[in-house]
Amino acid sequence: MPQFVPDEVGHLDIAGPDLAKLTAFYTAVFDWEISPRGPGCSMVTTPGSGPNAALVEAETSSIVAGIVVSDLAASIAKALEGGGREVMP
Repeated sequence: MPQFVPDEVGHLDIAGPDLAKLTAFYTAVFDWEISPRGPGCSMVTTPGSGPNAALVEAETSSIVAGIVVSDLAASIAKALEGGGREVMP
């Protein structure tokens, strides 16, 4: 089980329209270990202490970073005060 540290990236979701191409790219370029987990989704193990990731088949390409926080409400409040916006409540 990974040890999560507040204020660090804990997980990445990498999305795109062709899971096979995503898998081939990240395996060839970074030598990541990629394991299929079902239709349209694979789990990624990165070297060292991570963060690990998921490859997700989606219509549009995107990368979503999950950041570990010790107090979710306080972190959301700070993000909103800093000009951020909440898009996934």
